[in-house]
Amino acid sequence: MIQVRNLSFTYPKGVEVLKDISFSIQKGKSCAIIGPSGCGKTTLLYLIAGLLPVQKGIIQVNGTANTRGNIPMILQDYGLFPWKTVWENVAMGLTLKHLPHEEIERKLEPILEELGLSTFRTFYPSQLSGGQRQRVAIARVLAMNPSLILMDEPFSSLDAMTREHLQILLSRIWKVHHITFIIVTHSIEEATFLGEKVLVLSEQPAHIRAVVENESAGDPSFRSSKEFFKISTKLRRLLFSMNLDS
Repeated sequence: MIQVRNLSFTYPKGVEVLKDISFSIQKGKSCAIIGPSGCGKTTLLYLIAGLLPVQKGIIQVNGTANTRGNIPMILQDYGLFPWKTVWENVAMGLTLKHLPHEEIERKLEPILEELGLSTFRTFYPSQLSGGQRQRVAIARVLAMNPSLILMDEPFSSLDAMTREHLQILLSRIWKVHHITFIIVTHSIEEATFLGEKVLVLSEQPAHIRAVVENESAGDPSFRSSKEFFKISTKLRRLLFSMNLDS
């Protein structure tokens, strides 16, 4: 599904952000990316999305380089249009494809129902809670029937209870729809719960310090298990050791 080989990236004025990054993600799998603040996690996500040009190395999605920037992303600030209703925001991608209204309605109704948004379809973003807005952002992506979703700190601005609820919702969507996803997060526990593979990036210029395999990711009972604590502790030690080295 995703192949990244020997990827390096330098911003203007010679700021080297990523150095020799290599990893792969199989179809239908999840990957979490963590690392120190400012190390280049979002840059890596934008490169995979095709929003930044590949300078050195190779990124392939389904065997081809993505240079169109057409991979859906879910952002921390939701990316909703405040003057559009829930239905209009979710339908935006399908509307741009000029699909008939009846077909859009048929596609959207089960998605709105799945995410608990059916009764809010005429509401505007300002009338919704943070968790509801993020569900609208997720619904908008699902409406496009994607095989891959990229997420940049999607739950970081939410309270702990809402954040945990949406993590469970995301894990259910991932398994039901067989979607491959990559999530960038600062939360060790979020990375442990959602990432079947967790990439730990170093300080800039970031390289992959460790790859932690995590087969139990997404299981609702996993969060209260000894294995969850073990993996979270391992990730915390990897990140903390970088702070000691710097």
